[in-house]
Parts: sequence; C-alpha cells; structure tokens
Amino acid sequence: MLVTKHIHISRWLFKMNDHFDGRGTAYCDVLLHLTCYQQVLKEQEKYGENWSNQWAYEDSYNKVLKEIPSILKTAVPVDKSVYATWKDFIETFLVQGGVIEAYPPSQSITGITANVLIEPDGTILMLSVADQIWIDLECT
Repeated sequence: MLVTKHIHISRWLFKMNDHFDGRGTAYCDVLLHLTCYQQVLKEQEKYGENWSNQWAYEDSYNKVLKEIPSILKTAVPVDKSVYATWKDFIETFLVQGGVIEAYPPSQSITGITANVLIEPDGTILMLSVADQIWIDLECT
C-alpha cells in the first residue's frame, strides 16, 4: 500500500531500530523495476484527490503487490560488512523491527529525528523532534 499511495517515490529505505551509522539500512529502487508504473500513474491521474481512498487505488495496489516480491530481491544493504546480502538484512529486519521510509530528493536531505511512544492501546505520543543544522565550514 505504501508504494501504491506514494507512487512517485523512486527509492525506499529500510532502517532497523537497533543500528546506527547506516549499518542497519538498506535501500530499494522500486521504480526502476516496477513494470506497472505507467499504468498506476494513469490510474492516479484518473482519480486525482480521491487517490487516498482505498477504492480508488485498489486495482493498482494489486498490480504493485504482485511485483513487490521480485523488486525486493534487488534491495541493497548499505553496509555490506554487516549484511552482505538483502536476504541477510531482511531476516534481521523482520526480527528486530524497523521503519520503511521514502528517500528524499537529494536537494532536500535533512537529519530529522522523531521520538515517538506507541502505547499498547495504540495511543501515539510524540516525545521529541529534532533536525540537524548543516553548515559549510571552510577552514583554511
């Protein structure tokens, strides 16, 4: 559903909960391998603002869903010294947990971090949000 609802996102990141410095990160370039991409775009244009409704994207969702297993086989772990293959990575990801997030366009990369508490009853509480400040130090 994530890919179908956000069909313009070309790269998706898989980030494990218990890693840092990119060691628990992998990426998948979905649009390079999604053969039904043009069909899904046409459907999205057809339904416009209604695309967020399940009834509007259901046919496209089923097309994308059929392709996702083979597309995921093309995913690449960032640090191959930790996870040599996608298979190694995804086995650990599924046990430890993590997030899947859209890769931002290169001109808008930031370091935003959010700490969220999800209670057992499903209540969500945002604890904090932070962003890194990037500066160009030209030391001579």
